[in-house]
Amino acid sequence: EMLRSLVGSEMCIRDSYWKLATNPLEQIGYFRYNSKSKLWEAVLNNNHTLALKRNTNSQKILSLHPYLIQISQSHIINISYLVSIEDNNCILLPPFNEMELLQVSKSFMKKLKEKYPCI
Repeated sequence: EMLRSLVGSEMCIRDSYWKLATNPLEQIGYFRYNSKSKLWEAVLNNNHTLALKRNTNSQKILSLHPYLIQISQSHIINISYLVSIEDNNCILLPPFNEMELLQVSKSFMKKLKEKYPCI
């Protein structure tokens, strides 16, 4: 079930002001790696971005829920928001459909097709 999550039914992540915030997984459209600050961020359905703890890596994020799928070195999507993949770009449901280009790299596309043959 999608609402099964990291800590009970919610997960704890830190925002850029280092306050503790809790967000149900359904509010997270995708995670992205910020190379400037060298940490992962969660992009939420209210247009906010929350920075994760510094020791968070892609494997930790992926282990949180089976709906989290890595599409490149710097992006992990919540597959429940995925509508389609066109020209190697993920088309997500609103409000994530107009936020940023989410391109699937070749190596991750192969893994994605193995897991989801209909893509």
